[in-house]
Amino acid sequence: MKSFFSVIRALLILAFSIGIAQAQDAKTSAVKNGGDAPAKVGFAGDQAVIPMELYGRKPVVEVKIDGKGPYKFFLDTGAGATVLDQKLADELKLPGDGTTKIGDPSDPEGITANRNRIDALALGGATFSNFIGVSWDRSPLYKEGAPRGVLGMPLFKELLLTVDYPGKRIVISRSSLSNANGNDVLEYTYSERGLFGIPVKIGSTEMTATLDTGSPGGISFPTEYMEKLPLADKPKEIGRARTVGGEAVIYGAKLKDKVKLGGYVFDEPDVAFFDRLVHLNIGYGFIGQFAITIDQRSRRIKFQRPAAAENSAGSAANTESLGGFAGLYGIRRVTVENGDVYLQRLSGPQGEGPKLKLVRVSKDAFALPGTTEVRLKFTRDIHGSITGLQVLSPTGEWESAARSN
Repeated sequence: MKSFFSVIRALLILAFSIGIAQAQDAKTSAVKNGGDAPAKVGFAGDQAVIPMELYGRKPVVEVKIDGKGPYKFFLDTGAGATVLDQKLADELKLPGDGTTKIGDPSDPEGITANRNRIDALALGGATFSNFIGVSWDRSPLYKEGAPRGVLGMPLFKELLLTVDYPGKRIVISRSSLSNANGNDVLEYTYSERGLFGIPVKIGSTEMTATLDTGSPGGISFPTEYMEKLPLADKPKEIGRARTVGGEAVIYGAKLKDKVKLGGYVFDEPDVAFFDRLVHLNIGYGFIGQFAITIDQRSRRIKFQRPAAAENSAGSAANTESLGGFAGLYGIRRVTVENGDVYLQRLSGPQGEGPKLKLVRVSKDAFALPGTTEVRLKFTRDIHGSITGLQVLSPTGEWESAARSN
């Protein structure tokens, strides 16, 4: 589990599940200068389609601010406001508008941030005019060259927003979603901090999960749930994460039950536990297989998985025997047991890890259960023999290891 749950180390940056608690001295000026939502949104045509890339398993797009840029920004459904690095706000000489409090779920007012008025933010063919963003020193969270801000959900309050992970794009329009059907279109609620609460079932228990595109993790619970959920094994430390509120240990285990999201059912997925959370959180490791459309006006959300992805694992698994993948690849071992492929890290910061069951999505590519993103690729020589293994790291880089037996 560590080899992939090291992905959750990048929960290091659950930082963007930010709530905004406006300081009293800023409320009056916010009305005069604009609120967190733009006063106006304009774009030519029926919709705007914007290319999307991933940075640390989080959606990133390019924006221009007051005619300058482009700058790379995260797009985060867990962000209650648009956020800028303090250095960028200073470079742009954005007008100040008081201060506000931000933080992570366990300490929502842990940091004092500056409020800044933005006259125009351009995203693809769309322009968002006259709204308030917040800025603070985010350098402890990201290295040089990382995206310089976060697009929060108030920007899209009057629009239909699609985060299309498989299609690697963002789509915005003035359309609306059809009525909820309990299958792929669901009604959502707002948490006490204005985050999207999605109905899910853990076994027979109904719960509300925070939709968080700013989290690279998968299905993550507060640590108190380690004693409440049926687990296949005892949770183990799988990494550490940092939020705006501080650092904490992440534990991982396999859920001995099903997770249901509308009409989608996932058997015994891997889950994580993190004590900076106060609610169930679903991030990229779980939602990255979907195109997700959010209609804030009707409080509806649609989860659409490409038809090809639904059948790819099953069809690929029948094309060739799996036995050829078994072997040692650096610090990892691949085994085949009862027709299933498993990966195990043999050494690391926490020692030997448990076996991870993999899902075949093409001839030489595998994903984690419940997802369609390729996380492992086997390499072959000119004769077709398997010679090595590539594993996708949390930073989006492929780590390679030669086969030793």
